[in-house]
Amino acid sequence: AKCPIPGAVKTRLAADLGRASPAVDGDAAAATLARGMLCDVLERVALSPLLEGAEKILLYAPPTPEGCAIMASILSDLGLTNDWRLMPMSVSAVNEDEAHDLRSPDLTALLTSALLRIRSGQGGAPPASPGGDWTPVQAPLPLPPGVAFIGMDTPDINPRDIRRALLCAESGRAYICPASDGGYGLLSLPSHAPI
Repeated sequence: AKCPIPGAVKTRLAADLGRASPAVDGDAAAATLARGMLCDVLERVALSPLLEGAEKILLYAPPTPEGCAIMASILSDLGLTNDWRLMPMSVSAVNEDEAHDLRSPDLTALLTSALLRIRSGQGGAPPASPGGDWTPVQAPLPLPPGVAFIGMDTPDINPRDIRRALLCAESGRAYICPASDGGYGLLSLPSHAPI
């Protein structure tokens, strides 16, 4: 999920908001909307009895201390710090500029990197208190049978769909829930899916 930073998220929407109403700060309004949608997704997933026991990892960008602090603060505000682990979203540790680019057009590379890190047991870390340091988990997490990637702007996602996606992944099949804009809001894969 992209941190809801004004000027860094929902930039096309921000431009439209600014044109539609010059009195409105389009960047701030778009960031507020992005934060609201992200909060809805985080709460739906964390509080659903259908997803109890599933490891929940919040991939965040930018993969910086500031990005971590923003996401840790959001989880703290929601009372969900014990429900989620944080993992920085990154394509490559080698190309630092690309790793911090929120506009990376290569979602496949971002999700592949996340899947590989989850496979290796790098399941993220519990969020630190806002302003605190983020410390990686020392013990690797067990490999889950399936991994589901949920879009941050799917506030009405149904936990039953997520559970269905995880069951497909656990049985060795991929699952995709298309979005009306041609993309998708939910993708699941078996943990052992070929890369």
